[in-house]
Amino acid sequence: MSPEVRAVAAELGLGDRYAQWLAFLDRGGVAGDPELALCSPQDADVLARLGVAEQDAEVVLATQPELERSPGLSWLLRRCRSILLAHLGDPAAAQLPLPQLPAALGPAGRCFPAHLFLATMPRTMTWQRSQGIPAAVRWASFTDLGRQMQIYRETHGVAGVDEPWWLTLHLRGLLYELGRLQFNLLRIGVGSLSPGSWHDDSAASGLGVGFRPNDDAIGVHIPEGGPLDQQACAQSLTTARSFFPRYFPSPTRKLAICESWLLDEQLRAYLSAEANILAFQRLFTLAPGWHSGDKSVAQFVFKREVSDLAGVPQHTTLQRAIISHLRGGGHWRVRCGWLRL
Repeated sequence: MSPEVRAVAAELGLGDRYAQWLAFLDRGGVAGDPELALCSPQDADVLARLGVAEQDAEVVLATQPELERSPGLSWLLRRCRSILLAHLGDPAAAQLPLPQLPAALGPAGRCFPAHLFLATMPRTMTWQRSQGIPAAVRWASFTDLGRQMQIYRETHGVAGVDEPWWLTLHLRGLLYELGRLQFNLLRIGVGSLSPGSWHDDSAASGLGVGFRPNDDAIGVHIPEGGPLDQQACAQSLTTARSFFPRYFPSPTRKLAICESWLLDEQLRAYLSAEANILAFQRLFTLAPGWHSGDKSVAQFVFKREVSDLAGVPQHTTLQRAIISHLRGGGHWRVRCGWLRL
């Protein structure tokens, strides 16, 4: 670890669990960034357009001077930003880790991802504009900042950003919100965006173009935002089928891939055949394998840890199904499914 990195770690209280992240930033980032501009009071309008609640926007704006005064936070911001902008639109580039900073850093640490978002977004948008991507799509996609800050407040009761790493996809120009669903560029078998459960190489080769390692695909995600309406999902998929060939053409991109606990076939035992979730499941063909989905379910549905589900509300059929299954000794699974574009 270089003296500069040791100084950053000491100032911010970044212990051993941050060592690999700091080494990654030290190797891949650029300390000098003449174009870097922290948020200003004028960004209140930008934050509102990004869906950030007023009480959270006030905290982001109020913590801006702390980032200016802190050499450590400034170093992190510059390094993260330069890495994000170095590989715009490239799904094969290494994913930037973006962990939650220590609680001792207070609001400035919790809102660090929001400052990084505001500092990086203009350059990303300029690149997207050069690709011809419509302004409406760009802005709709970036409103995930407001969504992630709302989730954090619902979970913790204060301003912050939930799952900060997720927003790095937007800032790298990889993720786009097209109506009800979100879609991201990915490459089979490459990097952390590739599906975790997939066909082995032999089976993938037999299935042909689109399934093989290094073939391009798009990931499908379901943001929080009301019912998983069948018609809205169908419209999103229709839009994606024209959007990606136009702005990100690839001869090997044949599939849309979703990896989610919402594809767990165990839900069929609890929900009616007409349920939107099961209709969504029927769009996909499941790939082999699965991994534990209990944590994802608890966070998405209840904003709680799995160990803290006692007394949670059970107002909906889905909430009751989740709790009943867990109390019966069962576990939820994250499954991976695909559909042809």
